[in-house]
Amino acid sequence: MKYTPWFGPMTKPVRRGVYQRRHKALHFSVYSYWDGKQWFLGCETPQLAEIEPMLSVNQNNFMWRGIHG
Repeated sequence: MKYTPWFGPMTKPVRRGVYQRRHKALHFSVYSYWDGKQWFLGCETPQLAEIEPMLSVNQNNFMWRGIHG
């Protein structure tokens, strides 16, 4: 997979879809779906993130970056 640069948690993605997110203090990464307004819970794979039904309570604690391929 190819990735974009990291963006800060206050910058929101322009497009809906799955992104990689990294906690700014704990330094672990997950994949989360962005619906255009809110993040959903983090998952181990992009495929699982696409179907995750629960919203993330940590909307602004994660940096994010786009994924390609």
